[in-house]
Amino acid sequence: RLQKLDSPFPFPYILFCGTALSFDEEKYLEFMDHILDTNHKLFGDTKIVYRPHPNRQHRKIPLHKILPSRVILDPRTLRNQKITPNLENIQISDSYETALLSNSRVVVGGFTSMIIEASILFKHFLALAIEEKGSFSSPHLVLKNYEHLQGLHGLQTLQIAKTFREFEEKLICLIRDTPQIDRETADNERNFFLFNNDESFSARLVNCLENL
Repeated sequence: RLQKLDSPFPFPYILFCGTALSFDEEKYLEFMDHILDTNHKLFGDTKIVYRPHPNRQHRKIPLHKILPSRVILDPRTLRNQKITPNLENIQISDSYETALLSNSRVVVGGFTSMIIEASILFKHFLALAIEEKGSFSSPHLVLKNYEHLQGLHGLQTLQIAKTFREFEEKLICLIRDTPQIDRETADNERNFFLFNNDESFSARLVNCLENL
């Protein structure tokens, strides 16, 4: 994470991370496209790189859907679907995901492990907790009820938008006045969620069971 990795893209971009849970991602992509268009002086030629979750519940990855003009599908997603990305000079290497995150202007999306990965790389993540009426997996319910998300508010690398107005305001602020991240503090905050020792997952699991 301390290395400077070349960007996968020749243009500035915002990374949008989809979730496994049912989540109307296309609606937020359209709204983001509108934000970038109406604030062109601030965003310039910034694009939105859309990375759908590979295990989207009840939904196919929208490979053939017409996406908003500034949105492109992540080439790794396309390659995993055995489709050759129509993007020149995109090198998909072993460090691709790290380069994708670390070179983004900001990361946006639902509640996924990308929040932790963004924190590791000291990147700001704007999480969407906007109510989707009639949905049992509405992001606002996920944030409220999922035990493993409790305490997320303590991460300085994370901001949460609970309305579309907040979404627009916070995205603009993150680009215009990007807050400085204290790296030591960010690591300490993240360790609430992420063990950084040399024990394997299975060893930690056994320890937890023995304690119980």
